[in-house]
Amino acid sequence: DLSFMKMVILLKNGVPMSNNITLEKIRQHAIDNDACNTYLDVFTNAINNGNIKLAWQIVAIKIDWLTGTKFNIGLSDIPIDIDGECIIQWSKPSKTIYNILNKKIDGESKFFVYGKIDNIMNHKDGNLHGIYTSYHSNGNIYTQCNYEDDMLEGTHNVYHTNGSLSKTMSYLHDIPVGELKTYHDNGQLSTIGNFIDGNRVGEWIDYNEFGKINRKTVYKHGLYYDVDYYYYNDDGKLIKQNVGGVTTVF
Repeated sequence: DLSFMKMVILLKNGVPMSNNITLEKIRQHAIDNDACNTYLDVFTNAINNGNIKLAWQIVAIKIDWLTGTKFNIGLSDIPIDIDGECIIQWSKPSKTIYNILNKKIDGESKFFVYGKIDNIMNHKDGNLHGIYTSYHSNGNIYTQCNYEDDMLEGTHNVYHTNGSLSKTMSYLHDIPVGELKTYHDNGQLSTIGNFIDGNRVGEWIDYNEFGKINRKTVYKHGLYYDVDYYYYNDDGKLIKQNVGGVTTVF
């Protein structure tokens, strides 16, 4: 059947039957609009190696960039079934394993560096959704947080390489809220302060690794430029302050 063979040839070369968007046109547009070389290189390699499914998977992953640079394309323009596992070898030491469902990233994705897991993320319908975890090179957790529809929600923790807690804070609809605490790697409190609607408010206190206060910052009206500062020596004694723009040394 000649019409069937023609369709197979067209699809093999990445040519949608409806609007004649080709992988080569996408590649040239990416070059002309300074696309990230990390994606452009693996995209070009997929085309050159005849891995058409992978090339279209990369298009789907980066479709927001394409439409943002005025390339008129939608997921419906992708002419073949690209659902399933998508493995992108960025360079010799790193790769990402995605899952594609309905032409969007969905479920768990893993990023590896030198064969070690670097981060695990979850997507739903193309958006970050669920637990995100990144790792130090020694395998200990570096960051752990939660996303809902591409926005940070709930507790966001960061850890030192030794596994101890480095920072804990909370987000509501991608905005910092409530108390923030940071810690030295020996477990001593380093900073404590509060957010309201993403703004630092009230007293923020910094401590040295021995638990002594070394600075207090007072944020007034949620403004970064309307701030009073108090500085302390290693024994926790006040030695300087800047209040209302006036500096006093003790």
